Amino acid sequence: MRTRLAGNTLVSLALFNLKQASAETNADNVYVIDGNARYRGVEFSVQGDVTKDVSLTASAVYLDAEQIDSSDPTLVGKTPENTPHVTASLFAGYRVPVLAGLSVNGGIYYVGRMRPTGATGVRRGRISWAWGSDARWN
Repeated sequence: MRTRLAGNTLVSLALFNLKQASAETNADNVYVIDGNARYRGVEFSVQGDVTKDVSLTASAVYLDAEQIDSSDPTLVGKTPENTPHVTASLFAGYRVPVLAGLSVNGGIYYVGRMRPTGATGVRRGRISWAWGSDARWN
């Protein structure tokens, strides 16, 4: 579902329930497609201009994922490896008014805890943060 609010702000909401082939690291430490996983969740995003020169984009995802079948029965019912329950991002853009076409942008990503590669789901991976920036000329 997507709607445009006053001030040219775009708001999106998506609910999903997907089943797809999954990949995992097997006993030989080889990453292979083996089994299926179910992914249910919700994604929310909002983007728009705060002022005529500043724009913001924010998004968040909550994900409930489960391995539903695998040749390794210890993985069934667990979260697929490298799948976070929560991700989020926030980005800002600044259009430099004195140099038409130039914008400076930056943002931050958050990736919540996930089951690390090759683990059986007993211990959890760490939380990750990343940032990025750029400048562009249109």
